[in-house]
Amino acid sequence: MNRTNINQPVTITAIAFREQHGLSAVPKRMEFDGNIYTFQDSGLQYLIKKGERKTRILDMTDGLASFRLRSDDETTWTLVSITQ
Repeated sequence: MNRTNINQPVTITAIAFREQHGLSAVPKRMEFDGNIYTFQDSGLQYLIKKGERKTRILDMTDGLASFRLRSDDETTWTLVSITQ
């Protein structure tokens, strides 16, 4: 497997909702570098809390590659890495 670090903002063009400890939004489709990726499921989520600041890390897949996404405020998403 080849992992590429990206650390760039991405546009989330569709979201889904998952009910786990309340209702939370998860990316369903993402646009990055002129490509559109549709995620197969809601992925794995990690919640990191430091003081009042919360950061969500999600590991998602489109069936071909794995994507790690980060959000500090649930409106701005950063593509951390792609593993193919």
